[in-house]
Amino acid sequence: MRIKRFLVYFLVLNALFCANSLVSQTVTTTLDSDVRDVSNLDIGFNRRSDQGIWWTDNSFIDIVSEMNPNVVRYPAGTQANYWDWREGKFLENTDKSWNNKEVVTIPTFVNALPDRTKAIYVVNIARPTPITGVDVNASEADLKSQATLDAKIVDMLAAIAEFDTQGKLPFAIELGNEFYFGNIESGIFQIVESNGLYYSGWDDANNQPFVSNSKADATEITAKFYLEQCKDIVSAIKAAYPSIKIVITTTKGGTSARDRWNNTIFDELQNNSSYTSLKNDTYAVTQHFYIKDGLLTPITDNASSKVAIAEGIEYPISKQSDYNLVPNDYKIYITEYGATKGIAEETWASAVRYAAFTYGWIELGDKIEQLDWHYISDNNVVNDDNLPMKLAPVGIAVKMLQQAAVDMTEMQEISFSPNPISVNAVNSLYGLKFKSNQKETLFI
Repeated sequence: MRIKRFLVYFLVLNALFCANSLVSQTVTTTLDSDVRDVSNLDIGFNRRSDQGIWWTDNSFIDIVSEMNPNVVRYPAGTQANYWDWREGKFLENTDKSWNNKEVVTIPTFVNALPDRTKAIYVVNIARPTPITGVDVNASEADLKSQATLDAKIVDMLAAIAEFDTQGKLPFAIELGNEFYFGNIESGIFQIVESNGLYYSGWDDANNQPFVSNSKADATEITAKFYLEQCKDIVSAIKAAYPSIKIVITTTKGGTSARDRWNNTIFDELQNNSSYTSLKNDTYAVTQHFYIKDGLLTPITDNASSKVAIAEGIEYPISKQSDYNLVPNDYKIYITEYGATKGIAEETWASAVRYAAFTYGWIELGDKIEQLDWHYISDNNVVNDDNLPMKLAPVGIAVKMLQQAAVDMTEMQEISFSPNPISVNAVNSLYGLKFKSNQKETLFI
């Protein structure tokens, strides 16, 4: 007879509701009837280029193993638009300075990851690397030419082959990062404003960028230029590595430029027959989310801690429209999320807010398959004040969540009754039940 193990993981919230109510009330639980397949749900991190030694430090490597992430994104977000994978650092002679950060090549990166941890590789389609023979500051015509794209594709395939040689073929390739901003970090997808006009993309007939009267119009042109580049890149990658998942850049909505980017990407993939193969090969699209507003002063007591934690539940709920805008043809990879304000730095509240934040995204729906916290080396994740490095509050929360969720195939939401209000109409108790053919776990 097969015996299943049943484990319960509590992230203790001693301030969410008063002790008296706990003593006087009996809380009952029920399982939601909806059973969700979570075999493809990945919880992980972004890598970051930092000062000092991280990826060859044994205590950091031990911490990564202890947190046991499903995935780590390399080289990370905007850094990818400047990345020379052969050197493990930024390209030279750009607007980004390296400042003697730690060099992390693909072998160094792979060596630091647990065997089960997967890699997302964000390819540099914004700028040519030296091996292409094209100078990073070449003319706009050269940088946006088919010849340069072809050379970059050869280099991308070589990078993927290096991952494969190191024993960790990327399970997904992400095609650049945040080009919808159209800023200088976007490289060939930059939108240049001059005298009230906007220049973007490339007009082959006239050998110059297209000219628009608004940034939104220029963004549409850039999005189409991006898809043209993606079409050739994805064709080459899938021919060589058919199992790799393809992820293209989209964004949350809310501004005219962001909305124009999203609408263009989805409309072109759906209705432009030249992108039929690209549409069929695209597995997921990206969205990024950071809590910036709300409670802006550092937490000092239980009351402010509850407000900070509640933001983790409230924020994903407020983004339901961003979930809905993605067609059901695609999964959503939230490849960056976090809290950029320092109100809960290295406190227990930051750990619980991480858990609440992650729970909130999972609960949006089964299109969510990727959740990558903004940086694995954040001071909330890893305390590097002294060696050996140690887990910080968010790192502890990640470890606990992963203990409950790793290798599970099914998930159900747990409901609690009564469930006292903590603050701002946010309940105090949340929970998930995970299940595999070997064990069942609860994360509360």
